[in-house]
Amino acid sequence: MAAPQQSDQALFAVIGDEDSITGFLLAGVGNVDLRKKSNFLLVNDKTPTKDIEDAFKSFTSREDIAIVLINQHCADLIRHLLDVYSKVCCCCSGVVPCVYDVAIKLPCAYTRVCYNEPTTNTACPCCT
Repeated sequence: MAAPQQSDQALFAVIGDEDSITGFLLAGVGNVDLRKKSNFLLVNDKTPTKDIEDAFKSFTSREDIAIVLINQHCADLIRHLLDVYSKVCCCCSGVVPCVYDVAIKLPCAYTRVCYNEPTTNTACPCCT
């Protein structure tokens, strides 16, 4: 957990799929510092959950990051970390960075986590 940002500038950090990362990079959000640390993690179906966890811990401990955006399918893989962070670091407390998980539309074949109950929803192709 980082202390509140003292500088006039702060960064977004993004953990997400290729489309999300590309969009944010095109918008000018991307940053790589002198130590070769970036403020984004591109996640695909081969990215280990440990890499997502490590990126989340790194982003939330950096003083130059004010907001962490994480795609919902990535957030579901590290929900245990998000739950702990949200209990310790409420956005109202003035502690940065704030963490937001963002719902995105992915093809069902790509999604590693199905948000529907597989036993009750036969309409979802990944549950059947």
